[in-house]
Amino acid sequence: MYKPKFLILILLILFVTSSGLTAGDNIKLNVTKHVLSNGMTLLLLERHTAPVFYSYVYFKVGSANEVGGVIGAAHLLEHMMFKGTRDIGTTDFEKESKLMAIEDDLYDSLYFARDREKQLKFEKENLGIDSMDESAMIQALIDSIAVIENELSSVIVPNELEELYSVNGAYGYNAGTGYDMTSYLVAFPKNRLELYMMIESERLKNPVFREFYSERNVVIEERRLKVDTQGDTKLFEQLVGTAFIAHPYQIFWEWKSEVANLTRREITDFFRKYYGPGRTVMAIVGDL
Repeated sequence: MYKPKFLILILLILFVTSSGLTAGDNIKLNVTKHVLSNGMTLLLLERHTAPVFYSYVYFKVGSANEVGGVIGAAHLLEHMMFKGTRDIGTTDFEKESKLMAIEDDLYDSLYFARDREKQLKFEKENLGIDSMDESAMIQALIDSIAVIENELSSVIVPNELEELYSVNGAYGYNAGTGYDMTSYLVAFPKNRLELYMMIESERLKNPVFREFYSERNVVIEERRLKVDTQGDTKLFEQLVGTAFIAHPYQIFWEWKSEVANLTRREITDFFRKYYGPGRTVMAIVGDL
């Protein structure tokens, strides 16, 4: 997660510098705008200084669109969009999809068992009610999940989407989530424009949120690294949490307690609700 306004400022400074313009010059960009029949907006700017193009895809959704229970969905979905499609990232999607369904059911059962264990512990400590120990069942579920995830690893091709882009000359491949937007950035040689469009189209039509639970842990760790261990960031989180009461901007970064309970089904619903073409703007600058 980065600060997109800061990034845009840096890109503008680089553009002005590379163009030989000074602060007093008027910057006129001959941008061509197309609104497609499905509602998607496409912005094109030709610059023939190098045989490359840079793409910035902007979705009008961010943490401000989240509600209690799915806090962190926008950021986690950003990560999941790098996991490939039905054809990219797997050797056997039919087998993989069945295993992922079993994996989801096992995690649901694990969450239920852990919640029940907490309830029984409370009843025993506070009400003196002695109940059956749930630890054996919880361990059995954990073992079953390990077996399924091992089977999944045999059909998943990790990072295949990024590697496909890399071998075709892509660079600067990144993404970010803010309050009101989620964006994806990449640069390519000019002769890879058709390939880029084909893959991005497939990624939006048939995304597969594989490696979901391990990636969810990555998002949790990212918060620990960039918020919990950074005094200034932690202070800012407390500031906006106090300044914005009952407001979507109250949450600067997702909470671990919410992200740790997000499900693949919830992320899929969030994707279907907010990643439609009417909420999408693609800007391409370069040798078009």
